[in-house]
Amino acid sequence: MTINERFKEVIKSLYNGNKRAFSLRIGVSPTVVENVVGTRNGNPSFEVIYKVCANANINPAWLILEKGEMLMDDDLDIAMEPSETYHRTDPEEADYLLSLKETVSVQKDLISLLKKQLEDQDNEEEKP
Repeated sequence: MTINERFKEVIKSLYNGNKRAFSLRIGVSPTVVENVVGTRNGNPSFEVIYKVCANANINPAWLILEKGEMLMDDDLDIAMEPSETYHRTDPEEADYLLSLKETVSVQKDLISLLKKQLEDQDNEEEKP
């Protein structure tokens, strides 16, 4: 399944096929979504991938690599996770830390994907 097909799956499964609702939820224009899932099948930018994962609770490993489940696991062990006490004392700061955690997670997955692509390129170049 291509990344474009995974985008379509998210829209179908979580938004009943409504591309406009999906675009509003993730914070991009409907044109951007159409460019990824329409006849053009353009590659989504890092920013679009990030917004999908951060705003629609999509697992970046699934979206980028088709690994794991589509939805994020709320029980992930994240070192930056604020404590419950911290949530009660300063919810704005806790929300900020959670958004940073999501950013780091998406960036780690993207780095892994890029490393794999580089390894694949190196392997192709080594072939006679």
